[in-house]
Amino acid sequence: MKKPLDRVTEAYYGDMGIEFANEVRNRIHWICAHAEGESILDVGCSQGIASIILGREGKHVLGIDLLDEAIEFANQSLDREDKSTKNNVKFEVANFMNYDFGNQQFDSIIIGEVLANITDPKRFLNKAKTLLVEGGSIIVTVPFGVNDYFGHKKIYYLSDLLELQKESLVIDELEFIEKSVGVVFKNNVESAPLLLDEHLTEKLEFMFYTKERKLITDIQTKHKVIENSEENVQSLKKEINKDDSENNEYRKNYSELEDFKNTVLAKEEQIIQQNKNLIQENMEIKQLLNERLNKIQSFYTSKENQSNFEPQNEQTIKPEQNMTQSELADLINVGNMAKISKKEKVQVQSELLQAYEKEEKLLNKIIDLQNELESLKNNTNNTLEENKTLKANLNKYQGEKETLKAKNEELLNHIKLIESQIIVDKKEKINVQGHLFEAYEKEERLLKSYQKLLNKYNALSNSKLGKVTLAYWRKRAGKKTVRKG
Repeated sequence: MKKPLDRVTEAYYGDMGIEFANEVRNRIHWICAHAEGESILDVGCSQGIASIILGREGKHVLGIDLLDEAIEFANQSLDREDKSTKNNVKFEVANFMNYDFGNQQFDSIIIGEVLANITDPKRFLNKAKTLLVEGGSIIVTVPFGVNDYFGHKKIYYLSDLLELQKESLVIDELEFIEKSVGVVFKNNVESAPLLLDEHLTEKLEFMFYTKERKLITDIQTKHKVIENSEENVQSLKKEINKDDSENNEYRKNYSELEDFKNTVLAKEEQIIQQNKNLIQENMEIKQLLNERLNKIQSFYTSKENQSNFEPQNEQTIKPEQNMTQSELADLINVGNMAKISKKEKVQVQSELLQAYEKEEKLLNKIIDLQNELESLKNNTNNTLEENKTLKANLNKYQGEKETLKAKNEELLNHIKLIESQIIVDKKEKINVQGHLFEAYEKEERLLKSYQKLLNKYNALSNSKLGKVTLAYWRKRAGKKTVRKG
């Protein structure tokens, strides 16, 4: 797995948040303030901010790092500096333990936030000591206490740093800086190792107090976030339940619309069929009427033709005195035929009148049927308009349904995100409590060690040999103070 880039320069300039920027600036400024001399080696220089700051002050700095990306970023930052700073600073991709420095010696060596990534820090410091001038300094910063950053292999408390001292390489200064602790190792055979005393214990206790207060504040903040998240979840659940009820109402309305749509379609089919039946019935009536009229007209025409040859009324015919018996019989027969023709004519005229009346009734019925057909057409058009309106409402409902569905999915995703965040916050809370417990245990061990040392000191102070030894070390400490002054 590729090691992540330490973005120290970006953090220094505030690209990763103001609070983190303040922490990084305090640490970098403390390192630069303790980098004494003119020749500086910056081991694990990352993006090179400390090297460039020292180069601006006229010091000659060599910055090395394992990552190509880090050195590339550092060189790009250096290119934006003035010419004198560029001449003072050099960056190289290198492994400190394998790099051949030749006979080069340095006044100060910076090892910032590096030792936590190394399994054998004493070997690392031994290599650095060989590159120091007499009286030179090794400036070290490490994260204080538990830190779960990627790649960290060792946790540092105060006792771990004190154990790194050896002959001629002792801690000259120790400072707690935000979440880190910084120490300055001096290459000086005359200095005594730094021991845990009352002043150092007070610093340590204040550091523990600061970390505990920060942890408690973080826990309280997390609790508040969790409470707010739970309130948001409950609010979202209520909103989802409300949306579900609205969805049920929409589903009910949609079902009613579907039923009404089916009813309208069935009614349309029924109206169309009735129209077809009326048209067929109208055609049959017209055909029957035409046939009847033709028949009556034909019959009437034939009777009219016969009437042209009817003799005069029987009373108008005056038989002659000289008519024979046969001629008189024929005349009587002609009169009888005339009577029969008149009766048939009256009958035909009566039938014709009935036919006209029946035709009028049929025409009235046709008019009624046409009016009914027109009314049905109007009803059909109204039904079609209603159907169009229903279809428009149905499309609108479907659009609202899709919108609600998308909103529900968004709400569900938001709830899942909040629930996952709650789980993460709870896990982080457990981790913080575990770290706090470890810190308490470490503090308790340190206090016990301090008590043992205090008891030893009291016992030593009460013995003659101890008094002589303490007098000797006080004298040494006084000389050291004078040299520093």
